[in-house]
Amino acid sequence: MNEANPQEIVRKRPKQARAKSTVDSILAAATQILTDEGEDRLNTNAIARRAGFSIGTLYQYFPDKEAILVELIVRQRAEMEQRIVSLIESRPEEPAEETARRIVHLLVGLFRSGRQARKSLFTVMLRLFATQSLPQNLSPVSYYIIIAWRKARGDNLAPLSDADAFVLTRAVRGVLRQAVMEDSPLLDTPEFEEALALLVISFMQRAEQKASPP
Repeated sequence: MNEANPQEIVRKRPKQARAKSTVDSILAAATQILTDEGEDRLNTNAIARRAGFSIGTLYQYFPDKEAILVELIVRQRAEMEQRIVSLIESRPEEPAEETARRIVHLLVGLFRSGRQARKSLFTVMLRLFATQSLPQNLSPVSYYIIIAWRKARGDNLAPLSDADAFVLTRAVRGVLRQAVMEDSPLLDTPEFEEALALLVISFMQRAEQKASPP
């Protein structure tokens, strides 16, 4: 496996609409192959064929298959964060607990969609974390939950320690990721979503109590 230099995740960042469309098509083709056939059938030739481009065109933008997968992961996380921010900004006056539940509902919905491709990306992501320079802090879920809580409660919230932030983020992502990896039917149930929401709410209430005088 060639190591993907972080500077070469995308060889040529697209600026023109046509170039952006080409990159989008390459990424869409990779996602379709992951969904339909799995990572074993994913390679640059297959991606180029599915996208309708020559292999030379693909290599103008991506040095190898791993770089395409990394870009898919980065875009997936960026979309998730953008949607969380929009959600927080859409109802600034609602109770913190309700916002937390809406964030969890959004996350569960995102993880339900495209499960086969997402499962393949999780497998790839774990491998790349171990072997390459893939940034690990791609999804600061705890950061956005804290923002939402503070918007509703003011600043009456102790800063989360590094340990608290780590545990909260990994708890939410880990539960969702494992549900996808196991093909758990629980992911489709209201009980699963409520259990995850209660985990987040209880954690933030604990942080709030730590900030309150005895």
